[in-house]
Amino acid sequence: MIQNLEENLKKISESKDSSNSLKNRINEILKKCKELKEKKKNLDKQPGWPIPLDRYDGIREEWKLINESIADDTELSNKIHEQRENKKNSNNEKKRATVKKTRWKRGTDEKCEEGDGVNPKHYTSPRVAFWYGKVNQYYDIETYEWRSDPDGVSGAKIRDNNVILSYCKSIYGDQVIAFEKFACEEITSWKKQNNWGEDFTASKWSYKCIISN
Repeated sequence: MIQNLEENLKKISESKDSSNSLKNRINEILKKCKELKEKKKNLDKQPGWPIPLDRYDGIREEWKLINESIADDTELSNKIHEQRENKKNSNNEKKRATVKKTRWKRGTDEKCEEGDGVNPKHYTSPRVAFWYGKVNQYYDIETYEWRSDPDGVSGAKIRDNNVILSYCKSIYGDQVIAFEKFACEEITSWKKQNNWGEDFTASKWSYKCIISN
């Protein structure tokens, strides 16, 4: 808590557009933060400690005063808010880059345009589909519906062809001898996390699981 505030204050102080008066105010706050850290450090050495900062008698009040002084300083509070937003946006960009890279590694970033759908004669063809960040799906050849993996946890990882074949066998049995990239299908009946009241559809490549005669 104190460390995060200190980091934000130091970055603001080092900024070229920070005035001398703002830097002086920051130095005063940093000095108080340092004093609080020393008090906390000494208390942490006592038996039964450490405990969260806001549970320390005395220190809690001093920490509250520091935050109140920042809140009363419009210029400083705005800059801290801006600093936090920049950090959050930067972290989000890193996460998106990581997700994109992971999708490519797993083979689930492959897009497909909506096609003519699946010919009715293939409605009974056993098929599987892979998604990044959600449970894999398989085609129920009895109800003609896509369903999520029954184990509820299997995630997509399909760069390795052996993975696709193994997944086909796990759903349709050991009589599956091969697979083939099948069709660009509009797959329904999946929901975004924490959004249980709404169904979503998306076009994704399906893989046909070939069963021996």
